[in-house]
Amino acid sequence: MISLLIVLSVLLGFQILLGYAEENEWNQQMESADTVLLEPPQERGAEAENSDNTSIPSEEGETISDFIRSDMEDEPAAAKKEVAGGESQEEQSGLPMGELPQRTEEFEQNVQPEEAEEELELPPTEPIGQNEAAELAESTVEERSEATLESKEEIDDEGDNTGKPESEDAETNEELCIPEPEIEEFDSLTEYNSAIVHLSEEFGLGNDRLTLEQYSGSTEDPYLTKRVIVVTDAALPGRTGASRILRYRNEYIMQYATEEETEQAYQMLIASGTHEAVLPDLVVEEEPGMDSGFMFSARRPEIESREHYSWGIEATGLDTMLNRIRENGIVPAQVTVAVLDSGVTVENPYLAGRLLVGYNALDASDDVTDEMGHGTHVTGIVADGTDTNVSILPIKVFNAEGRGPISAVKNAILFALEKGASVINLSMSGMDKNRTVTYLENTFQQAIDVGTVICVSAGNQYSDVMDYYPSRSDKVLTVAALEQSGEKLRRAAYSNYGEAIDFALPGSQIYSTLGTGLGYKSGTSMASPHVAAAIAMIKSVSGEMSFWDIKNTLIRFCDNDLIEGRESMEPGAWDEQCGYGCLNLTDFISPFRFDDVTDTKAYYYDPVYWAWDQGLTAGTSRTTFSPSAACTRGQFVTFLWHLSGDPEPTIVNPFTDLAETDYYYKAVLWAKENGITSGTSATSFNPGSPCTRGQVVTFLWRAMGSPELVDLSNPFTDVKPSDYFYNPVLWAKENGTTSGTSATTFGPGMACTRAQAMTFLYKAMNGT
Repeated sequence: MISLLIVLSVLLGFQILLGYAEENEWNQQMESADTVLLEPPQERGAEAENSDNTSIPSEEGETISDFIRSDMEDEPAAAKKEVAGGESQEEQSGLPMGELPQRTEEFEQNVQPEEAEEELELPPTEPIGQNEAAELAESTVEERSEATLESKEEIDDEGDNTGKPESEDAETNEELCIPEPEIEEFDSLTEYNSAIVHLSEEFGLGNDRLTLEQYSGSTEDPYLTKRVIVVTDAALPGRTGASRILRYRNEYIMQYATEEETEQAYQMLIASGTHEAVLPDLVVEEEPGMDSGFMFSARRPEIESREHYSWGIEATGLDTMLNRIRENGIVPAQVTVAVLDSGVTVENPYLAGRLLVGYNALDASDDVTDEMGHGTHVTGIVADGTDTNVSILPIKVFNAEGRGPISAVKNAILFALEKGASVINLSMSGMDKNRTVTYLENTFQQAIDVGTVICVSAGNQYSDVMDYYPSRSDKVLTVAALEQSGEKLRRAAYSNYGEAIDFALPGSQIYSTLGTGLGYKSGTSMASPHVAAAIAMIKSVSGEMSFWDIKNTLIRFCDNDLIEGRESMEPGAWDEQCGYGCLNLTDFISPFRFDDVTDTKAYYYDPVYWAWDQGLTAGTSRTTFSPSAACTRGQFVTFLWHLSGDPEPTIVNPFTDLAETDYYYKAVLWAKENGITSGTSATSFNPGSPCTRGQVVTFLWRAMGSPELVDLSNPFTDVKPSDYFYNPVLWAKENGTTSGTSATTFGPGMACTRAQAMTFLYKAMNGT
């Protein structure tokens, strides 16, 4: 027994000596590894406080895209060098958004395989000072064995990155790991836009906060809305850090709580390179009109007699085009023009009957109240340059300061397309000197695909239009502004210029609707709606045309003689100042377009052309005159009435076969009042009956004042002194109005054709 105790004592002493030797070797390793183990606790704590779902920019100024590029490289983590203070470069710079930092110690990465046993003797991941190491050295073999096992379990957990770290830092990370929100899907564009509006309200950025003081340019503070737009068919990252995510088709709106988070998310998504489009929901602004005095009551006296209040309507020949449409009896098709702007003053009397129920893309309502006047002025130009067949759809995309998010602009365009708009006017600009914004391009293409033309202002900065969006896009028509220069026009000094300019139209000192009256504004915003109005009327008389058909048609009707300095340029020539030039639509409606009056040698060709040019007839259709058809009594007195200048009759209608809705109503009453006709009875006129040759010359003779005869000779055997048409026929023969149906006959009872009636009129008025 004693021998056994002696043996055990020897063995125990040997084990204690071995333990002291191992402890000494462990302490030496502690000294060699102090770059990690002696890390100050407060620095580690600061790192824990910054470990949330978003990346923190480093002190060296790296951006989130830098982090992502670094994270995507194939460099092993163990190859990263240590830096002062014990942190690796990766720990200092932060991590990509949504990825929690791994708590694996640097010492673990640097140990050699043969040191694995000693590695297992490391204490827990909490930093250990020298005093603590000394206390540990005095522990028993059993205590140190237990510590070794606990350390091994913790390191194993951290090594495979599946266990939960036991440190307080790890618990903090767990608390900051906010679950990704569910994606809110929308099938309706209006519901989607309404949800975006609610985001602005929820995150403290109502439309009233997009003010001049806060924001003065569409790129100076691109993260103001705290939203990122992603257009993609790919899946979003597992972690975006967004507070809310909305989806409409392949577009996502991601809302963040701060501008800093918004920028980090944008950089992360851009760096991924897997999405069709990524951009902040930029605040864009309308192209402000340069106010130059207002009148809110009525038209100025000097233009009271003008049919159009914008001088640009006459300068471009739109007034002649409109008149010829009416004179020719052309019934233009219904067309809708959408005006995306600051809204409209619906009470303005000059817009009465022209406005459709509008849409407010800023608050998803139908309240389109114009708080700054710009949209009302633009709308008035469209109304002034079109006929009543053109309806105007006002869509509000800019607030009282003339600003709104680009997402609202896109949704407004889609809304206009849903409502069947054939033309869209968008007087806005956004500075983009890097020329990277392409967010609206797919929407512009959707418009082109359905035949809708979008007109935009070039901008009023007197600079390169290619630095602005959407004016630089080749999927819209970009319009510069012209001003008057004597009898010519010239590019306005403020107007942008450059490669993207398509046309130049009047934009300076434009008189149009403003408030509840009229007023002046100048700018490329005023030039663009002149083009929109022209396109609307072209489409209304020519049928549906593609974007490129419209553009080529406008190029064909540009007149270089209108702009000083372009007189020597060939038709269709382009320059960076005015594009293809200014429109002249005077002859868009051909001065003579009857397909059944084409023989220039026919006796009636010149008379019919003259009657058409004088506005006496619009033909029996858009393309026919029907020269061989009988001329009715109603038709001929209408020709005479037009020839006399369309005077207003003052008598009460005595004829029961005459209604106020008849095109010849006023003409017949005028003829009755002036003794040109007494009717076929006291109560009937028979307007639809054929007018005989005898009746035609009688109506004409009386309309000319019943002139006396000079030559009383009568060559016609079928015209007797007792006939009511005797003097009229001899007068017509005397002045060369008729030569009869033969040398000896006039045919007074024969139906007079439309060609013969026009010939009588033409010869009577022209003395030939």
